[in-house]
Amino acid sequence: MNNMKKTLIFLLLTLSFAFKPAENRQLGIPSTNDINGALKQALQSATDHATGFLSAPGGYLDHAEYKIPVPPDMAKAESKLRAMGMGKQIDDFVIKMNRAAEDAASKAAPIFVNAITSMTLNDGKNILTGPDNSATLYFKNATYSSLYSLFAPVMKTALDKLNAPQLYNEIATAYNKVPFVKPIKTDLVQYATNKALDGLFGRLAVEEKSIRNDPALQTSDLMKQVFGWATSQK
Repeated sequence: MNNMKKTLIFLLLTLSFAFKPAENRQLGIPSTNDINGALKQALQSATDHATGFLSAPGGYLDHAEYKIPVPPDMAKAESKLRAMGMGKQIDDFVIKMNRAAEDAASKAAPIFVNAITSMTLNDGKNILTGPDNSATLYFKNATYSSLYSLFAPVMKTALDKLNAPQLYNEIATAYNKVPFVKPIKTDLVQYATNKALDGLFGRLAVEEKSIRNDPALQTSDLMKQVFGWATSQK
């Protein structure tokens, strides 16, 4: 009798586990693989739109939330520089720096693709049901340093092509000749790269939020299923 009871218990447990996935599918509860897959699809779509937006003419320059300003040390000296008659050089420098970021952004998509495809999201459900920028924040924390290493040479090439470093040095040299001022000295590639990436992640967050909340932007059945389920949990 004891053996029979044990056998029955074993069969019941086996059946309960066997039917649980089917039950979850009927309830629309996505699996971890589905969640990770949908998030990767969403990030792919978001990065395509973000890089497309920022790489367009004026993508950085014409949008205050993404525009790269003069470096902080130059900003502190800006009023004196303009009084010295260097206003046009400063304006040209800002334009060149933002044009360089737009040029670099056009080459950023493959960098993001590599980061997305190699990304693992063990805490995918937490990201999915978290704030509207959860995937962007996770993505930024997980990939920023590697993206910087890949993006900085692209940004340097774009800056050099527009002669932005030479213009910066011209402005800095003129200012640094003024007695008793704190010299202007910025690693331009480092500064511009960080600001350009901040803009990319900022735009990525906008795109992520749109995809999460607008079913029309959920371009696959998997995304519709996963994000639809996430919305129902809020």
